[in-house]
Amino acid sequence: KTGIFIESDENSSYSEFIFKNNNSITLASDDFSKCLKQKKESKASYRNSFAAPFIQLVIGFEFFAAFSTIYLQGAGYSLSSLGFFFAICSPLGVAGSLISPFLSKRFGQRNVIMANLLLHCVGDTLLLLAGISPLFLALGLGIPAMAAAGISSLLIPFLHTSLAKSGRADKFEAVYGKTRSIFWIGLAVSSVAGSWLAQFIGFSGVIAMSCVVITVLTIFSFISTSSIKEDLTGEKQPDSAPAKGKKFFEAFKEVFKIKDLKITVILNFLVDTGLFVFLALAVQTMLTDAGLGVGWLGVIMFAANLVQSLASKIVEKAASIVNNAFKRSVYFASLAVSAGAFMIFGNPVFLILFYILANFWQGAAVVIEASKAEKNVSQGIIAYWFSAKTALTTALSAGMQIFLCVLISNAALDAILLGITGIITLISVFFGFAAKDRKIKINHFSKKYKFDASHIRNILCAA
Repeated sequence: KTGIFIESDENSSYSEFIFKNNNSITLASDDFSKCLKQKKESKASYRNSFAAPFIQLVIGFEFFAAFSTIYLQGAGYSLSSLGFFFAICSPLGVAGSLISPFLSKRFGQRNVIMANLLLHCVGDTLLLLAGISPLFLALGLGIPAMAAAGISSLLIPFLHTSLAKSGRADKFEAVYGKTRSIFWIGLAVSSVAGSWLAQFIGFSGVIAMSCVVITVLTIFSFISTSSIKEDLTGEKQPDSAPAKGKKFFEAFKEVFKIKDLKITVILNFLVDTGLFVFLALAVQTMLTDAGLGVGWLGVIMFAANLVQSLASKIVEKAASIVNNAFKRSVYFASLAVSAGAFMIFGNPVFLILFYILANFWQGAAVVIEASKAEKNVSQGIIAYWFSAKTALTTALSAGMQIFLCVLISNAALDAILLGITGIITLISVFFGFAAKDRKIKINHFSKKYKFDASHIRNILCAA
């Protein structure tokens, strides 16, 4: 009746007038149509944050994940040649991580993410034709890689923007952790279901079914999300190419100035581009060579992905392992011991234990790193950091895959696994005990646990 529309909103960024009374904040505007528009945008932001897990499911909800390498080997490709295909397709991932943020400035983050989801569906479908020609294999690997990298570079800024629009910017870590948790649960269920169904409808039938499921998820994601016009980075006009290059450099410079974040980033680079590149290529072959059937691969993937999901969900507790130098080093040392036991005894139980433990780190550290960056990196360049990190990760992965093509032909798979894990363990120990700026903490640690730092060399040799 008065022509004034009043709505409770604690963190609204749209208000014209804010009145504080009895510890409550009220938004009031004399423009009824503007308030309706603001309310509509706020609801759209809620829908976007709700749809984020389904967007990630399109990337990971693949029923053939547990036997993809075995399927391609059955199509006539050796492990070394598959590594080569993974490597030559990786530049497409770099292109996706660079092109998608650029296109999002013109077409919006949501629209570019949806286009990448559609490309991912098309690429998975082409894997059905991999046995006909290597060209279809290259497209079937390269297109999803490009799409997944594009989604990865945009999803975190998209989620952060949506949360900020709905007044929940401080909930990023919790929401992103739950998003990753749902993603890994979906991947776990699809892996075990796919490996079980493969015994009845064959590998090709499972891949075809997977393509149908992720297409449905893509349609649902498109319907559930809305475009957000405003960009929280504060950039009103597109940057020139030199300016973008400068911001990529500034992003790395700013991140590596934050010591705690720097250590997490470096270790994640090593785990993602070293350990998991090798596992993605060889773990299925190693398990089958150890005597396990395809059905067991799905169960192992299920357990590993549940661990990832749990680690993403209890990220606050898992942070004590990721951030604590001693606990982190013990964790990586336990991985090295498991890899060494598998190499000596050849029992698949040790490899399964290794794989599950490794997935714990990836599930927790990814969320912790993103949360640290979101809290410490300035909003003007955080999107550039995620894009640059995705591009660098993809490029390093490509180099690692080419290196593995040569290494696999000249060394045993279990020896390669132990070597990679040993290097990561030593670097973790170095960060924990050899950094000059942590001498005081080291001395305190030594006194507390009666630890003689002069015997570090002997301990490392023993390890």
